[in-house]
Amino acid sequence: LKKKKKFSQTKFIITGDHGCELYDNILRGNIEEFGFRNHLEHINVPLIYFNADKKIKNVGLHDSMSIAASILDDLNIKKHNSFKGRSVFKNGKKEIITENADRGNCDIENKNLFFSVTCESYKAMFCLKKDKLFVERFYDLKADKNEINNLVFKEQYRRIIKKKVKYLFKERSKIMK
Repeated sequence: LKKKKKFSQTKFIITGDHGCELYDNILRGNIEEFGFRNHLEHINVPLIYFNADKKIKNVGLHDSMSIAASILDDLNIKKHNSFKGRSVFKNGKKEIITENADRGNCDIENKNLFFSVTCESYKAMFCLKKDKLFVERFYDLKADKNEINNLVFKEQYRRIIKKKVKYLFKERSKIMK
């Protein structure tokens, strides 16, 4: 590209579809159920964006939809109003939802669905079994950035966990409209 004098007009975007997969079941004290692969090491993906016309903001949280939203934003392509992604060239969200349909196809009648609600301070992990939602894991990310100590049964976190459940249902109902 340099030889052809195209390097300065070329954008390079390097990313991945999942994190590094190095789950530590010894530290977490349980065998990893595939659907709960919403821990930091599973969902923290690289995003290298070279030669962007805009400056990346390091404010808030972004999810996988941010990659496409960032490309559209940088190229000044208007996205459809149904598109939920938020560009990394804009402030991120205060909370994000990560979803996992376990192995294979998403089959909400016969398989469990997994969700995580993450903010700067906390992560709550849920499993939807048929029509019942179970809170399975909860982490204080300020005290435990590696998500090792599951605090889901600690009484002092009940109020925060309930807020994460409300957020999950509120966001899901927006999408279903």
